Amino acid sequence: MTIRKIEDLAELLCCEADEKSLSRRVYKSTDCGAWLTVTTDTLKVLRHDWIVDLRPAIIGLVVHKAIRRGSRKWVSPGDFPESLLLYLQAREHASGRWVVDEKTIRRVADIRISEKHRVLRNGRFLVKSIEETIAIPDPRPSGVRIGSIVEGVDAATDIIDLRFPFTKDDLFEALDDIEKQAHEIWMATHGCETCLAHWQEERGTDENGCPLEWGATPVWLECPNCGGQGTVI
Repeated sequence: MTIRKIEDLAELLCCEADEKSLSRRVYKSTDCGAWLTVTTDTLKVLRHDWIVDLRPAIIGLVVHKAIRRGSRKWVSPGDFPESLLLYLQAREHASGRWVVDEKTIRRVADIRISEKHRVLRNGRFLVKSIEETIAIPDPRPSGVRIGSIVEGVDAATDIIDLRFPFTKDDLFEALDDIEKQAHEIWMATHGCETCLAHWQEERGTDENGCPLEWGATPVWLECPNCGGQGTVI
């Protein structure tokens, strides 16, 4: 079975097609209480032309404002996309204003600068096709992310991302991997007091006759107290 969308996953797991229902189903269906979240693609790269307004000043050519072509709203340098500032090679002056180098402007824009007055004829020029990476939440799920935390210790399994489309086998293999990792963490850290006494006896004592520090207590598989299952910390 190929899972191409969230509804396919819900059908497979016999639950509603929403994150809360899917997560609850996975939690109850796994020994480790795995979690699941639905992922979406949130970044898109757009291209826009910008008109930039420069003003001559003692400190150089100051970036006054800019407007995205087709928009009606001018924005100040503090609201420029980072890609535009990088393209202009603008630097922030001690005064807080953004300044560009005249040579850079000559290179990136088709403008003329008066040699006599060293000012722009109209103060504005066109910068074409600047890429902007902006956050635009896409409501369509792109896949799922699963993992698990282990109760009582500051440890968690790996996080596994599955992007649509994926198969039923891909999902169950990921869940099996999470279960295995969570079990290994539990067995390495959740030994009971009897397990601890066993490991300390096996490891011995220091020069003062004190039991050597063990740190996290692994589960002793032959423990008569917890039955080799460990205990909740």
